[in-house]
Amino acid sequence: MVKEKILVTGGAGFVGSHLVEELVCSSYSVTVLDDLSNGSRDNLRSVIDRIKFKLADISRKDWISKIPRAHVVFHLACHPRSFSFANPQKDVCVNLIGSVNVLEYARKHDARIVFSSNSGIYGPCVLAKENDAASCLTPYDVDKYSTELMLGAYNKQYGIKSIIFRFATIYGPRQRVNEKYGWRPVVATFATRLLRSRPVTIFGDGHQTRDLVYVKDVSDALLRSIRYKGDFDIFNLSTGRETKVIDVFRMVSRFVGVKASPRHGPPLPGDIRRMSYSNEKIRRKLGWRPRTSVEEGIRLTVDAMRKEAARVRKWVQDSGALS
Repeated sequence: MVKEKILVTGGAGFVGSHLVEELVCSSYSVTVLDDLSNGSRDNLRSVIDRIKFKLADISRKDWISKIPRAHVVFHLACHPRSFSFANPQKDVCVNLIGSVNVLEYARKHDARIVFSSNSGIYGPCVLAKENDAASCLTPYDVDKYSTELMLGAYNKQYGIKSIIFRFATIYGPRQRVNEKYGWRPVVATFATRLLRSRPVTIFGDGHQTRDLVYVKDVSDALLRSIRYKGDFDIFNLSTGRETKVIDVFRMVSRFVGVKASPRHGPPLPGDIRRMSYSNEKIRRKLGWRPRTSVEEGIRLTVDAMRKEAARVRKWVQDSGALS
């Protein structure tokens, strides 16, 4: 049986690169579209010779005519939530207009869309379900929710099939801090700073919670969605468990091997006090469940970051020796 051709927007990013690896290992033909603003070709080094790569800005329309037909589009490209108040115009351009461009590509090629939405659209909540009302707190949330509505409209008008995943707080290897875009994911930020013997600031009292889901579990769910037969559906991609930010700091500290105490700053705009999202629906319909505990996932993440830092140091040393 001939497998589908896959387009991954944002495929050089954190989640996207893990997904691309899984797709290649499963023998799919993969094209990656990325502008490398928050991703890196280096993330794809294990598969770069087995994929097609297109450098393009998702918010511009010119790429639509340049990408050959794909049967499935994993739409992961986005502008970070943490920066959306600082530049809401950019957020609209990338997260909404860019998504409309993806819809137009899908309409042109009769492709299915798998969209990475955001559980933050629920606002503060515990065990939120997919049919709960939206309570958007940032422009990012508004644009993600607006894209969900656009996907629904294109499904009704043009029959474009779509699956929406509302991501919880994803963490794991290759996740990086990007100060330019105000992108400071909690596990990666703590690990980066502690591995460099730098102080850590927790914004708030540290008792705010996150529903932390490991990136390999996320790519497993995304891969399963290819075989889903529904025309339009929404799934929380989550563990359904709360972890306090202060406890994340303690676990990271333990695996880094340092004894440290965090500083505290004021809560950030749009920050959510409690997060956990029901995953009953995705368990039932996709047969997916999270397999990696938070403690194990953080250990794997710290180990990967330590190895990556050593790899980069060796590359710098070797480059210096050859120059």
